[in-house]
Parts: sequence; C-alpha cells; structure tokens
Amino acid sequence: MTEPDTFSLVQSTVLVTLTSNPSHQGVTGSVVQYWYVGYEPSLDTVIVVHEGTDFSKILPIITDIDVILAPLDASLFPGLPSHIRVHSGFLHDQSVTASDIISSVQRTMTKYGTNSVTLVGHSLGTTFRSVLFGLPRVGNQAFADYVDANLYITHVNNLKDPIPTLPGMPMCYVHPSGEVHITETGEWAACPVSS
Repeated sequence: MTEPDTFSLVQSTVLVTLTSNPSHQGVTGSVVQYWYVGYEPSLDTVIVVHEGTDFSKILPIITDIDVILAPLDASLFPGLPSHIRVHSGFLHDQSVTASDIISSVQRTMTKYGTNSVTLVGHSLGTTFRSVLFGLPRVGNQAFADYVDANLYITHVNNLKDPIPTLPGMPMCYVHPSGEVHITETGEWAACPVSS
C-alpha cells in the first residue's frame, strides 16, 4: 500500500472503530480534549484518537496559546534527556489524561493480543500522540531529535491548515521528521527537512 492508501484506511476505520469496538473513552471534554481507545480488527491495532481544538470552548484555546517551552515531567517520561522542552499547554493536557490512556491501551492490547498501536489526531489532538494530521510544532530541537531517533511518525499537513506552522520557529519550536504536505493539486509530497 502507498502511504496515502494507508492513511485513507486508517481515517476510514477510526469512526467505525470508535462506534463498534470502543474500549474506553475519555470524559470531560470541557477541561481537556476527548480521547478514545478502540481496536480495529482489520488492522490488528489499538487506535488512540484525540479530539482537535474545539473553538467553541475557551479552555482548548487557552491550551493552544500556552506556548511557553517547559521541561517534561520525569515521572511521566522517565529517562528522557532533561534538555527536552515542549509546549506547556499541551504538556499539561497530556499529564491530565496520560495514566488513563496508558491503562486503556494496555488493557485493549491484552484483550485483543496485539502489539500495534496507531495514534490518530488533528490539531491539538495530534500533540499527544504514528499518523497525525495538522500537527502543530510541539517542542524544541531536542524534542524533535528524540522523536526522530525513537519513533516512526508521519504527520500530514494540508496546505490550507495554519496549525502546523504554530508555534513559530522563532520561538524555538520545530517539527520532527516525517512531514507530508497535501498540495493544492491533492498530491502528497514528503517534506525533505525538519521544520
């Protein structure tokens, strides 16, 4: 399968997964973004989905604009280099849901006997997690280097979506590798460098 075909398959199965095989879902929605953990049998993968920014609510917007670079919580990220810095708003929301999501993923992996986890999100929903859509810049160069060395991700950006350009590079934010642009012609083009 080509990359776009894989993305299309993942996108089309997310809704089915969440409605037919929901394992767990996050609540509140008013304080942090909704999250869902489900299993997709055709891909033999646990799928973790995070809601993007809901512009009708004030707290997700406040999260988005809390752009101060902050160190990771060593209890949630043991062993990671101390010079990694990430978006403090995203970090806070991640810390609120991390234990519940990790527990849900572990239970779902055990229940279905899979070793595969697919992370899907858009905008604010991508900052927590393989296939990401509209990924904002999450951290500094040390964060991007760590992601590049330890994870395989693809983040897909639509030319008309401003979110992937935020927070700005002058604020020391950078993307990890794996960026794919959807151009005006609909072509999927790999970005040759980290941005």
